[in-house]
Amino acid sequence: MSGEIIITEQLDDAACHWLAARGPVRRIAMDDPSLPSALSTAIGLIVRTYTQVNAALLEQSPCLKVVGRAGVGLDNIDMDACA
Repeated sequence: MSGEIIITEQLDDAACHWLAARGPVRRIAMDDPSLPSALSTAIGLIVRTYTQVNAALLEQSPCLKVVGRAGVGLDNIDMDACA
């Protein structure tokens, strides 16, 4: 499905339900072989602590419009690459 929001780590069920009420949501672990394919059409990415959002990941995500970080800090997100 095109235009999904991908969630790569544990997220509270209430937050997932809120997102799902606004569009298609898919939970996919970072080590899942289907992740690159899902990222190729994803418009949103929700991460927590362990997912590294870097240039390599973003190159797989040409339709990505937003990266959301559930939690505190941006150590795992390359802000320059996101720009």
